[in-house]
Amino acid sequence: MAKQTDSTKDHIILSLAKPYVIGARMQLKRYGEARIICNEDAVLGVYLCMHEVSTLFEDLNAIVEYFKRTGRIYTDDQLWVDIRHHIRHDLREEFDKDETRKTNRATRLSMHEHLQGDIRFDTDKIKVGGTEVALYRVEAYLDWANQEITQVFQAAIKTGHIKATGSPDTTSASGEDPKPPAK
Repeated sequence: MAKQTDSTKDHIILSLAKPYVIGARMQLKRYGEARIICNEDAVLGVYLCMHEVSTLFEDLNAIVEYFKRTGRIYTDDQLWVDIRHHIRHDLREEFDKDETRKTNRATRLSMHEHLQGDIRFDTDKIKVGGTEVALYRVEAYLDWANQEITQVFQAAIKTGHIKATGSPDTTSASGEDPKPPAK
């Protein structure tokens, strides 16, 4: 079997990223629903927001990792990774064996040096330490990721690496995010 170049593998790698792009969009919606619950039951709302934000940044981290394998870099990649690691490791006291990694991450997020964690949930943003992430920024990233995936899939269809079947709304090669089922 002939060795494929990186560019011929991009459609395979980015097809693995696609579920996380879709999932991150759903997490943004779920985060919005959790924020509403904060007004009715603050404790439950914060727990739900924490779960949704944790899952959101886990999805963003996965997208970053897959895109990095294809040489695609976005300006907020390190931010998504830092927030993911802060939530998944620092808040749970799973300190890195190398304390400099945690210290560097805390510096990049503008964390107060005496706090274990600092995360705030707002209607249109999430604040980690002194770093605010407006939700529109996450949406812009997901739009960019989806556009990149679409372009790669379309190129792979043209070169015969992907065989397009079905309607544009249902084919995995369309690059479009499916609409969640109506409730």
